Amino acid sequence: WLKSNASFSEPSNPEVTRTGTSSVQASPFLTMALKITVKPLKGDNFEVEAQPEAKVEDLKKLIAAVRPEFAADAQKLIHSGRILKDEDTVESIGIKPGEFVVVMVTKAKPPAAPTPAAEPTPAPA
Repeated sequence: WLKSNASFSEPSNPEVTRTGTSSVQASPFLTMALKITVKPLKGDNFEVEAQPEAKVEDLKKLIAAVRPEFAADAQKLIHSGRILKDEDTVESIGIKPGEFVVVMVTKAKPPAAPTPAAEPTPAPA
């Protein structure tokens, strides 16, 4: 009765991908920046974006760029109760969506001033 010109072969369009049978390789150009919620001890939370391979040292610089009052060299970053080391990568921290990093700023220690010797008070006569 009806002649059909429909073909049931694989699509020839290279943009069409089959699900379940193809393997996808990650490209270094497709690494997604991670949104990291930063919680200061005082003030409002904010977010920064960092690449997974970025070091904690770089994360501190990103935080300082967003909030200049948090100087990168004075920051301590804490995640899950652990102080993060500058050489760790963002990926190695293991931060997951919904988690956060606490930022605290250490005050620069003033140079130790010599304390004057206390003068003896004369004993009452």
